[in-house]
Amino acid sequence: DYPNGPVYATRFMVEPEPDPALCLSQLGHWVMYVQKPSTDVDPVNVTSAFQKMFDYLSQRSIPRQLMNSLAKQPFIPIHRRANNNTSQQMLLDWCRPENVYFEVKQPTLSTTATETGVEVASTPSPENQDNITASLFPVVPFSSFLAAAGVRTEATTADLFRRLL
Repeated sequence: DYPNGPVYATRFMVEPEPDPALCLSQLGHWVMYVQKPSTDVDPVNVTSAFQKMFDYLSQRSIPRQLMNSLAKQPFIPIHRRANNNTSQQMLLDWCRPENVYFEVKQPTLSTTATETGVEVASTPSPENQDNITASLFPVVPFSSFLAAAGVRTEATTADLFRRLL
């Protein structure tokens, strides 16, 4: 949150609470700009920037009709390594919400040896646990905006079978 947001909006002559349709239109413009072959972008920076946009849009009230039309578009950037295992090159893919899932953060226990040789479990710390969905599908951090667009937490059995076939 930016406490001086309305002040800056006035100074820069920008509407402090833009129309949701305008926000989604601007998101679409950014997607088209980044997708241009002539645009040289770092895939990791793109996914980070779009995550910030999704976080902003999560704070907005966007009509269901607009979300339904957006859900059909590949607007979610996913960065991945090139297929060559030795390559450090990162590639950028664009996905529709139905093909992306949320990262599952689950607590894990770590153990520490004591002077007596007894291992003691320490406080759970959230780490991205390896799971079937994350190993087969693109995953993104949770965003209520993306959830409203159709991103789900876990793949269904049907999703898994489609992926394996």
